Formats: sequence, structure tokens, C-alpha cells
Amino acid sequence: MFPEVFGSESLNQLGPCACEIGGDKVVDLSPLAFKNDTSRYKDIQGDYYKYSWNPCYDFNEGSCRGVAGCQLVPFSRNYFPLGSQDSAKFQWSDQTPGQLQLVYQSKTGMQRTLFVTLVCTTGGQTERIVAAGERLTEPLVYDLKLYSPHACASSIPADISLSIGSLILITSSLVVFVYVIAGVIFQVFVCKSSGVHVIPNLSFWITIPGLIKVS
Repeated sequence: MFPEVFGSESLNQLGPCACEIGGDKVVDLSPLAFKNDTSRYKDIQGDYYKYSWNPCYDFNEGSCRGVAGCQLVPFSRNYFPLGSQDSAKFQWSDQTPGQLQLVYQSKTGMQRTLFVTLVCTTGGQTERIVAAGERLTEPLVYDLKLYSPHACASSIPADISLSIGSLILITSSLVVFVYVIAGVIFQVFVCKSSGVHVIPNLSFWITIPGLIKVS
């Protein structure tokens, strides 16, 4: 997925529930996700309707099948899909600067759009989700707001892994070091050599500078 740039920080989506911010931070909602076809947040009361949402994995509820969000009309028990995980997109809010949102769009029936605004909470505040419901000025557009520590951006750990080339170089250096030490010990205590002659295969090492010069 391609990075989206808005203001001073770029967004690089890593999946339906994770996003890299500015190249050095990440928001990951996966600890909140249910994986058993049910929603983490179910039937949250909004305006006149109830709303369910689950990050990362689709769920089923009533006639909503394989969805990320669902709207329930309580009295008629009608269900309306509000998008699936493959429609998930992270973006900066155009209403509140610096506020990150997850946006979903349904692909069946009348197109409905769900905005989940992510509000970072710290200091032991209770995690909660609030359903504002359908926007008065934009029919079929719905708002949820998640208050959670998992909505906070955390630093990406520095990559300390070694490349294959680095591992080969380190391994080769260790082999040469062990070979030289073992050779010196053998020359001193077994062959009774002294001076430069304690270096194993001395003639080979003497020719190396000449080979380098020729090449």
C-alpha cells in the first residue's frame, strides 16, 4: 500500500488495523480485535440506532455478514453493513487536525461509510467507544469514536537484525581468529617454534600483500 501524506506526517497503512506514522511510529489496533466472527464492540447505542464494530477481522451479526461495522435498527431488527476490513483506510481527519481515523465503505446495497476516530488515552483512563451515529448533513455517513491506549502511536523499535553478509563476515572473522590462535599454540608448544615462525602457514600470509598489489 502506498503512503498518504497529510500535513507534516505521512501515513503508511500496514493492514486493516495498523498504520505507520511518519516512518518512526505505529498505531496497532490488533490487541482489541476479536477473531471468532463476533465484534469487540457490539450494539453500541447511538442516535436511533445501534452500532457494532471490530478491528482487524470481519464479523457476522444478523444479516450483516463478513463486515467490519454494522448498523442495527432496533425495532425492525434490520441490519445494514458498514464496510468490511478490505475497505479499511487510515487517514487524518479533515474536521479535527491531527486526529487519526479509520474509514470503511460498504460495497453492497446503498453505499454507507463508517468513520472510526481514534482518540489516544493514557493514565489509566477507561477504554470506551462512543457512537455519534449518522451525520445530519451527510446521509449514510456514520461516526464512532474509540478512546483507548491502543489508539496511541508507539515508537517503532530500531532494527538491530544483521544482514546475511554481516553474519558471513562475522563468522569468517571468528574462524580465522580461532585458526590463528590454535596454530600459534601448536607452533609454540608442539613444534617449539619462536618469533614470526609461530604464525601458522607463514609463507601463505607473506604472499598476501603481493597478491593484493598485483590485483
